[in-house]
Amino acid sequence: MTTRYDNAPLEAHEKRYEGTAYIGVACGEFGVTEAHVSISEMARRPGDSEPVFRIATKGWEARQDHAEAMLKSRHDWLLLLDGDMGIPAMLLERLRAHGLPCVTGHYLRRGYKPMRPIWYEDDPEFRWPMMPFRGSPEPGRMYRLSATGSGCWLIHREVLEAVQPMLKGEPFFVDDAMTWWPYDIDAVAAGREKLRILRGRKDRVGSDLRLSFFIRHAGYTVWGDPDAACGHFVQYPVGMKDWDLLDREYREGFALGTEKDIEGLRGSMMAEIERLRDMQEVLHGDSAA
Repeated sequence: MTTRYDNAPLEAHEKRYEGTAYIGVACGEFGVTEAHVSISEMARRPGDSEPVFRIATKGWEARQDHAEAMLKSRHDWLLLLDGDMGIPAMLLERLRAHGLPCVTGHYLRRGYKPMRPIWYEDDPEFRWPMMPFRGSPEPGRMYRLSATGSGCWLIHREVLEAVQPMLKGEPFFVDDAMTWWPYDIDAVAAGREKLRILRGRKDRVGSDLRLSFFIRHAGYTVWGDPDAACGHFVQYPVGMKDWDLLDREYREGFALGTEKDIEGLRGSMMAEIERLRDMQEVLHGDSAA
């Protein structure tokens, strides 16, 4: 496979990751037959699991079940898929062929008006809120991402095992405000550990973005492959072909609008974080007294 990567590869990419995959599919109460057929017909190697379809009210519950099942299995990879997406037959083979520890295919959020990407642009500081990937990714090029969704994501066992201790018993997937870094409550109560503020807002952060955050902090890169393109079913599978048809006016408005909105949100976020830091110092000062 001839592929162009953003900048120079990191040391972690010099290691080639191989092995068999556990295929976990998160499904809602009402399935999409065409999507399930495309997943069932996906090419697999000997030793890969058959797709495991898990129905749950909340997608993160199904994904957490799949992550736990994979870690208890003999498999090296966890392939997470959404049960309402049409996928190409060679999806797993393409993602695995990169030999990267963490790689996602391209798709959009489930919706048509407006269309929204699920990739987020690379940001070394991982600032909230994150900037959506606003352009059309180039074929044959791999992209470093801040975060992605879990609708088409291949993650090596090594990545999950590196993240697990950081979570202090919390699950890999959960809808969480991410106000605090995961911590040992007994250690905090004893004064051996201080609470670390992540965000100043109480709104929910998707379980997908939460896992991306910890994967990056464990030293791994979330890579995106635009040639592993999937379609999210609305009335039909909305995908990159639809995104590329958006006119220039929409694209320019989307780009400028997100920049303006996110700059303001980041400013208010930092002000709230400073307020929480001041409150935290007062609380710790009172405890010391």
